[in-house]
Amino acid sequence: MTAAKKTHPIYVITGKDRYLRQQARESLAQRLVGKDQGLSVSNYNGNSVELAVVLDELRTLPFLSERRVVIVDDADKFVSDNREVLEKYAGNPSTTGVLVLICDSWRSNTRLAKLLVAGAGEVIVAEPMKGAKAISWLVQHARENGKMFGPGAAESLVRVVGNDTGRLSGELEKLTLYVGNRKTIDTDDIEALCGVTAEQSIFLINDQVAEGKTAEALITLNRLIQADRTAEFSMVGVLAFSLRRLLKARTLADAGYGQHDILSACGVYPPFVDRFLNQVQRFTTRKLKTLVGRLAELDYANKTGLGPAKLNLETFIVYATTG
Repeated sequence: MTAAKKTHPIYVITGKDRYLRQQARESLAQRLVGKDQGLSVSNYNGNSVELAVVLDELRTLPFLSERRVVIVDDADKFVSDNREVLEKYAGNPSTTGVLVLICDSWRSNTRLAKLLVAGAGEVIVAEPMKGAKAISWLVQHARENGKMFGPGAAESLVRVVGNDTGRLSGELEKLTLYVGNRKTIDTDDIEALCGVTAEQSIFLINDQVAEGKTAEALITLNRLIQADRTAEFSMVGVLAFSLRRLLKARTLADAGYGQHDILSACGVYPPFVDRFLNQVQRFTTRKLKTLVGRLAELDYANKTGLGPAKLNLETFIVYATTG
């Protein structure tokens, strides 16, 4: 049996991610007093509450509960204004009261912070997550809701929505309702429900072209141009960057360099490593050089009015994915 987690007299929940802070707050309150919090939890705003009120609450015996929890939101100023008294309180805290301070930032080199580390409390960090951490969090969050992501779907949602956990949670809730009894959330569900911005569609086409998905790339291109007519020109630059990076990776691979060196040289973001390496394997150096040349010709045609830009792009996509 796992031992019960020790209860501290002071907790600090800190970080810029408001959603994660709220999740930590709810989880902590439930752990301390259970689901039925009733009169056991008091909430104050740190910009207006007096220190004496907070201390009185902490020292008041709890009613129908083992402990009383006092939560101070926006506590940065509250901590700064009352640091010395809080340090004294940390040395002789209430035996039945728990103080929870919710802050944007927390300085670890202060005496108060060191008292918490020494045993008077615990700091719970809720900073924004990036890359692989955001994807891992999303996968776990989906699992808790009885769902799982299909291949590349979690990465796709992070790419579309960004790393904000509040937005990711909201989109996941919509996706959960959208797929109903189906256990798996796929990339098609994300595209249908969450939509993509013009910039994100451009990068989606990049991947579709590199993976030989002709129909998908043409559909995405059509949607993109309907949303943003200028995209038929900006698309060329993004495709050129993608193809040159693939060519660089293919050249290094042919020269005998290992994956670590290739990924480092090409600046591939960790969550997309497998996808990038699979794309590299689809092409020969000769094919990629040909594509880069064809794209240069397409760019010249667009700039000099040789054919409609959209048709030029469609022709290139078909050649790149099937030629």
